[in-house]
Amino acid sequence: MNIAFDSQEPITVDGGQGEGGGQVVRTSLTLSMVTGRPLELINIRANRNPSGLKRQHLTCVQAAAAISQAETNDVRVGSSELQFTPGPIKSGDYRFDIGTAGSTTLVAQTIALPLSMTHAPSRVSIRGGTYNTMAPPFDFFQTSYLPLLRKMGFGIHAQMASPGFYPKGGGELDLRIQPFVNLKTLALPRKAEWQKKAVHCILGNLPKHIAETEIATFTRKLGWGKKHARTTTFHDCLSPGNVLMAELKSEELTEVITEFGKQGLPAEKVAAKLARTTKSFLESGHVVGPHLADQLLLPMAMVVGNHDETSNQGLKTCSFWTGPLTEHATTHIKLLEQFLPLQVQIKEHDQGTVELTLSPAPQ
Repeated sequence: MNIAFDSQEPITVDGGQGEGGGQVVRTSLTLSMVTGRPLELINIRANRNPSGLKRQHLTCVQAAAAISQAETNDVRVGSSELQFTPGPIKSGDYRFDIGTAGSTTLVAQTIALPLSMTHAPSRVSIRGGTYNTMAPPFDFFQTSYLPLLRKMGFGIHAQMASPGFYPKGGGELDLRIQPFVNLKTLALPRKAEWQKKAVHCILGNLPKHIAETEIATFTRKLGWGKKHARTTTFHDCLSPGNVLMAELKSEELTEVITEFGKQGLPAEKVAAKLARTTKSFLESGHVVGPHLADQLLLPMAMVVGNHDETSNQGLKTCSFWTGPLTEHATTHIKLLEQFLPLQVQIKEHDQGTVELTLSPAPQ
């Protein structure tokens, strides 16, 4: 893969821009690795309290440095600045331990795409949290995000060896990454016909009646049958946990909408909140939800940025339709345009519908 860029001069990213959270760190690391461009990151997580790197973000830095043989400054938990100079990305077997319930899926998203640019398969094991309130849960990662990446030509598969819930974590995510051969454009439709609607309850060290209550409440409020309802129960978790998910499957993709249970919150309220969110999404008529919209931007940008002058494969366009853009998404777009020779066109349509098109920047 050859992603074009203008110079080897370090690119400076303000970590306090836009949503100002960990996404700026992760996306900047990925873009630095795939372009080979040195990164200077300042004001890391300036909009968070406490600011600076948390353990999860530090693991992303360490993982990125390991796979790209990068040179970095002395960063630690709380660091507000990062200098990151990547070398060649190296395939292999890697293991990373966040040491907390920090998100394994977010660490995976940081390094999986760069590892797919190598010439040999890689295996990665990441220990930490697999179900986090501020991150993609494993089921979303596996059934919504990765299948779309594989449609674009990225050979990335994941398994959950064990679940991990807040606050102790202890979960493990395993990745298998094949080098891509040909990247393909992806254009998702404006509308989708949902062929299957299901609800899935996950319990860790908790009694089954919680799942029964949540599923009964959710299906009653949406008028869904229980034919496709299911419960997954895990035992011997380091911390108890409860996740309720609505799964909407069409020919093009699967959307996963999530709500987390927590101590002191009745099961009926967990289910009722998920039902409201799911109903709102279905009524919107959108195909791509806000979280998936944000996370599709980076792999699509890599497809568009894949530059091959001899075959003219750099002239690629990816697109999808979604609802109003989140601050995460708008921040993401600015980072992509800062690193890569592409443009993101945003067209607003009726009823809050937004059409995004990623294409090569004009020469």
